[in-house]
Amino acid sequence: MKKFLIAILAVVSIVALTACGGGQTGGSSGQTLKVASTPTGPPYTFLNTETNKIDGIMVDIVNELGKRIGQKIEIKPMQFSTLISSVKERKVDAIAAGMIMTDERKKEVAFTKPVFGFGEGLVVQKGDNKTKTIDDLKGKVVGVQLGTTYKDFVEKKGVAKELKVYKAIGEMLKDLDNKRLDAVIADGPVITYLKQQNPNFKIQVVEEYKPSVVGETGIGLAKGNTKLLEKLNKAIDEMKKDGSFQQIYKKWGVKWE
Repeated sequence: MKKFLIAILAVVSIVALTACGGGQTGGSSGQTLKVASTPTGPPYTFLNTETNKIDGIMVDIVNELGKRIGQKIEIKPMQFSTLISSVKERKVDAIAAGMIMTDERKKEVAFTKPVFGFGEGLVVQKGDNKTKTIDDLKGKVVGVQLGTTYKDFVEKKGVAKELKVYKAIGEMLKDLDNKRLDAVIADGPVITYLKQQNPNFKIQVVEEYKPSVVGETGIGLAKGNTKLLEKLNKAIDEMKKDGSFQQIYKKWGVKWE
């Protein structure tokens, strides 16, 4: 009877430990990594309506990293503004999104080595050939995305008559198309991709615009998750050496700026 009770307690303990893990594998081989991503940031991450799954550059990258460290990847769709809190609160193991690694964000989470780089782009209404720089936004209504470095950048410049904040870039471009906005500041590769996917939008990407907030993105992890960080960094080095990153960039028609 005593041996039987000990066996039962052992099973209960294992189940409890598994339940409390919340997906935090810490990089153990063979287990599943829960990765927070956003369905509204193509071509980095977006909802593929054909497969009903999150797709994009960062998804391809994190899936390849998962193969190399021997772990399955489970993508968890979330709003961009909640990504950092989700990994800090251990709701997920990692972040894979078009998130620039700023000094402020590095205080909140740990990042791997860079996996991609980009800057902001400027989009205006079709026919507007005068707005080409950030200073040209003076007196205009400008759209920016919540939680991005571009919001802070435009606010500090203080040129816009009104700054409207959106959860998704697609929503901003629709309002620009409907003339509710004069301009949009957002990730360069994202707005180029969305314009290509929506050729009927009466908007235009300002090709002459020179980005001011150029940065790099990596996979975000909770502070202290050093084992997983080391594994991912090793896999990133391997991908850079064998050309895997370039293959992914080519697939999505982007370049590392």
